[in-house]
Amino acid sequence: MNTLKAMALTASFLIPMMGHAVQYKFVAMDKSVATKMCITSAMNDLRKLRTQVKIYERKNKRGVANGYICNDLSIAQFSSKYGAYKTASYLNKFAKDKNKANLTSVEIRDLSASVNPQKTIVVYVGNAP
Repeated sequence: MNTLKAMALTASFLIPMMGHAVQYKFVAMDKSVATKMCITSAMNDLRKLRTQVKIYERKNKRGVANGYICNDLSIAQFSSKYGAYKTASYLNKFAKDKNKANLTSVEIRDLSASVNPQKTIVVYVGNAP
């Protein structure tokens, strides 16, 4: 039992120190509300997303979860694609099955990646004309 506690304690210290090998930078291609909400959801900022839904969509969470398309994905799927699991999980509660993000996948991280410098990938977000 003590071994299990020691392992859990060690893991709780190591997990926050593990660096992500990839960091995303989101660039808005337009100034639309949809683009702002897509970026907020992909940045995993649940508090700001809830505020935006309240302001822009009059608390219509289902409308956001099922009507907003971000780079050809539903807003929940877009969030999940970039590792924003808090916002994806929140949006999944209101999304139809076809718009839900798959949050049951397993992610394997290379511990040696934390030694290497982070790689930044720029993602352009916007509505196609």
